[in-house]
Amino acid sequence: MKMNRFSPTTSTRSLSGWLGLGVAVTSLSAGTVSISVPNGSFESQSALNPNGVTLNVDDWTKLPYPGDHQSFQYFGNFYNAPDNPGNTIDNVDGVQAAYALNIPGTGVQQLLSSPDGIFTVGSSYTLTVGLTANALVTSADTFSLSLYYLNGTTQTTVAETIVPGGYPDKIHLIDSSVTLSAVQAGDAWAGKPIGIQLFVTSGSGSAYWDLDNVRLTATSAVPEPSTWALAALGLGGLFLAPRYLKRRC
Repeated sequence: MKMNRFSPTTSTRSLSGWLGLGVAVTSLSAGTVSISVPNGSFESQSALNPNGVTLNVDDWTKLPYPGDHQSFQYFGNFYNAPDNPGNTIDNVDGVQAAYALNIPGTGVQQLLSSPDGIFTVGSSYTLTVGLTANALVTSADTFSLSLYYLNGTTQTTVAETIVPGGYPDKIHLIDSSVTLSAVQAGDAWAGKPIGIQLFVTSGSGSAYWDLDNVRLTATSAVPEPSTWALAALGLGGLFLAPRYLKRRC
């Protein structure tokens, strides 16, 4: 009677099969990638000054407030002081966040660049921002998260979420998102740079919003051919391993 015994070759092949399965699952589920948003956590310029605030926000363009050229001061960065009980936000990314006075039209935008920052056919996009506001910002006040593109020189919104105020806790950011469905070849924004816009849509003029950790992800609707090939290779290794094991026993 032939005795079963451990075979390094068999063990290696079996292990390769299971690793293949892991590769297959990972390959098929790895359709979401992060797209860099410059100064997405509002760490620049530095607000580490005696006032703990700066009006200069790198990489973002402030929106002009209709009829008021002083709107530049309505949006800025602030230092999230750790020794300020009741006002320190507990989940800021870094040491700073941004503020927007609760005045309609106050906000910022930026246009991303190639190669990642373009609307790609077959991909959907999700913009996520951490938001909170003080108690004077009520549920009647709203804030917009949107994605846009430039149609020539005309800015055109392709997806928008309107977020109401009325936050229960000033010291904790809550994520809000807007999603653009998969880009089609015939869409006017296909192949165009991705625009991000964040601004107050309605407000009483008193109080302020706080925001931080702006994130953008792209999700491919269908895996690329190379992804399918890698997955098939991994599954093939899994199914072949038992045959080698049977022959060696």
